[in-house]
Amino acid sequence: MTLVTVPIDVHRVQGARFDTNTNTWYDTDSQGIPLFPTVTRAGTKWYDTKPRWPANTAITTGAQIAPGNGYWYQATNSGTTGATEPTWVKAIGTVTNDNGISWQCMGYHVDNFGLLVEPASTNLLLQSADLTVAPWTTFGSAPTLVANTTDVTDIFGTNTATKITFAATAGGVRQTVNTTVGTSYTPSIWLRTASGNVAVQFRDGAQVLQNITVTPTWQRFELSGTATLTFHNFDLYDPVGNAGTIYACSSQLEDLPVATSYIPTTTTTVTRATERANIHWPLSGNFSDSAGTLITDIVYPYSGSVPQDYGLIGFSTNVWSFLLDRQSNQRRYTSHDGVNVANVYSGVGNLWPSVRIALRWNASSAQQELLIKDLSTFGSAWVSSGAVAYDGAYDAFARSFIALVNGGALPTIFRNLHIHNSDLGTTNVEAIYG
Repeated sequence: MTLVTVPIDVHRVQGARFDTNTNTWYDTDSQGIPLFPTVTRAGTKWYDTKPRWPANTAITTGAQIAPGNGYWYQATNSGTTGATEPTWVKAIGTVTNDNGISWQCMGYHVDNFGLLVEPASTNLLLQSADLTVAPWTTFGSAPTLVANTTDVTDIFGTNTATKITFAATAGGVRQTVNTTVGTSYTPSIWLRTASGNVAVQFRDGAQVLQNITVTPTWQRFELSGTATLTFHNFDLYDPVGNAGTIYACSSQLEDLPVATSYIPTTTTTVTRATERANIHWPLSGNFSDSAGTLITDIVYPYSGSVPQDYGLIGFSTNVWSFLLDRQSNQRRYTSHDGVNVANVYSGVGNLWPSVRIALRWNASSAQQELLIKDLSTFGSAWVSSGAVAYDGAYDAFARSFIALVNGGALPTIFRNLHIHNSDLGTTNVEAIYG
């Protein structure tokens, strides 16, 4: 992913922009400058696939929401939401009561806008779009399968969805994949009906069948778990024989504790390489080792539920001598110039899921400072590493790019990147960037 050349003092990377007048998402900043490639991945790339919780709203069984806490929930009954948002139970399989509506916690969920930089991942399923061909099979009372149905369009607006009509007695469609006991897996698939709701079962990453409700809106079902067997049956199953019809597309099984963007496959598995976004422009004349300030927001969607080893941003082509990273095993945010290290600790417990990071450096005072602000808690104060020795060189400015890199095992979201070619100072950073 390569950004355009923008030789300016301050460059801001905004997330995808939604125009309410045209009801369209744009991959450009507010001045119309293209940010990233126009090809996006439906599901987690540029837009949230599930709405927030609404107050005083009629809800039908099967409705899905993502309240912004790193999980998604499905209503197991109909009703009207309360006037005040409930306190969400953040554990898969548990239920949160909302004015009589039972919201079941179904899994982890990326629900933040911005540049999503994803780790390497492999779709272990074959024929991910066509459930009518091998190695897909049917079991029990075989459902009727129709590939490339024209009844509905898929999530990409094309006709690759598979129509599944279940029989009058129990049966389903399946693909079996070898797995490793003790490893986290996340099966995911997009499902919808033409009208009405259809209750089916979908097997989670621990090979346990879970009840789900398919509605007339495309929804991505993603059910993580830890493998207890040496194989996984990726099942869509009607245990009752309701003879209902659903539509399926974009199936995926990953050996990760969360679902990432869809990776299409046919006759072989496909691996997406670790993503890296490079911002290209001449660094000389705009930035220097003498003094500078970098500010960015970084979101770690799965903090508090799944460890994330590193999320980082840096100038360099080799050893990441200019580095911001987050280390979950030490609850620590770190920057270093290759010699001296500046650390900020988030305290005991989970790392903050959303942070604003400011790094300032100044060769004349031989100092660098890392400041962190917890964006997940309203009104939180900046926390500083204090003044740390700066050796006068980040070994960065002979390079031709700034890289936004995911160095861990889970997605990281970058938003609002600002870079100044002067040391703003601690007081100004806190005043300007809140």
